[in-house]
Amino acid sequence: MKKLLTILFILARLWSYPATYYVSPAGSDASNGDISHPFATLSKAWLVVVPGDLIYVRGGTYVLTSTTNQNLSGKSGTASNLIKIWAYPCEVPVFSYATTAFSTASNGIRLGSSNYIHIKGIRVTSLRQVSGGQVHTGIYLSGSSNNIIENCEVDRIGGYGFVINNSNNNLILNCDSHHNADPYTVPAYDGANGFMITSSGNTSTGNTFKGCRAWWNSDDGFDFYASPGNVTIDNCWSFWNGYIGGTFVTAGNGTGFKLGPTALSEPTIIRKTVRNCLAYANRTVGFARNSAKHAFILYNNVAYLNKAGGFNFYNLPGIANIVRNNISYANLSFNTYFDTGATVDHNSFQGGTNDVPNPVYNVTNADFVSINSVGIDGARQADGSLPILTFLRLVTGSDLINTGINVGIPYNGTAPDLGCFEY
Repeated sequence: MKKLLTILFILARLWSYPATYYVSPAGSDASNGDISHPFATLSKAWLVVVPGDLIYVRGGTYVLTSTTNQNLSGKSGTASNLIKIWAYPCEVPVFSYATTAFSTASNGIRLGSSNYIHIKGIRVTSLRQVSGGQVHTGIYLSGSSNNIIENCEVDRIGGYGFVINNSNNNLILNCDSHHNADPYTVPAYDGANGFMITSSGNTSTGNTFKGCRAWWNSDDGFDFYASPGNVTIDNCWSFWNGYIGGTFVTAGNGTGFKLGPTALSEPTIIRKTVRNCLAYANRTVGFARNSAKHAFILYNNVAYLNKAGGFNFYNLPGIANIVRNNISYANLSFNTYFDTGATVDHNSFQGGTNDVPNPVYNVTNADFVSINSVGIDGARQADGSLPILTFLRLVTGSDLINTGINVGIPYNGTAPDLGCFEY
């Protein structure tokens, strides 16, 4: 009888105006979910919402001992009526798993076969790995498409930050993933990536990461290992990866943006676009093809102070990469490698297989307002966008200003600048 009443309630809601429900750490699932009588769990609100409805999650810490209530599966909005799960304005809800150790692989928030969902402003933290090698995930999308994950923070997860699996056309917007580590994986610390779409069986395509940051993840910042689908990475920062969080003690791979490998040979098909991105002080390479056999677009990116190179795209000649308006500066070991077959021009480096600076540009510290990265992991702007810093912004008079080529990205002046920060 109770199940029938629930079904009738949902059917009635489908023909009514959009509703707003509230969830609070001080709420009760026996309440009606209004602002004065909020629910206690997300799963209760999930049970009653229909397309167009909004769930406001009030601020405070939700001490979670099970991941069941955050398993948001089997329900979808529509293109014109998303189901919205938003932090209440000016409040920060924190989903904390600090009090419980999970012996099986778990997800802080999971969308399973759920489409047209918009999650905004939630922090997921402290889902730690325990002895035995279980790898957890902060926010996991499985078989879920056309979703928006906005201004969410995932940190101190015993494994992955954000994972997209067999899910298409999702937007991960202005999200942070940091201090994730998997000390019990074999080898240790070798799986905790900030953002990832991996494995050859992962059919995901059309996904976009915009305005995201990944730092102090024990493995890689962004990892697309063996993923054959289309991805756009726009205005994202990846730094201090490959270390144990909060230190520079060596941990996993430490690539800023790991873009391969792939099995299928598609030398003229562009599968990944990376633009306006920054790779800084990662343990190994800033931007790495990692044996991907498809083509890339690399526009207006900066690689600075990465310990094993800036751009590593070698050993597969004939791949039709398009590489323009990039800066590679002061990386250790080498700055750039690009094989023959790529279009490489208007960069601070030459094309070809040799690590040769472009004689048109003499990049020095004096080209930048500052080379001090203080604030790179600091608070975002009020709208959730990345902080505005002086770090690596071009100084008046730099020969990197107005010397790029138009690649379709908005610019000031007579021509685009080099790098990810337009003067």
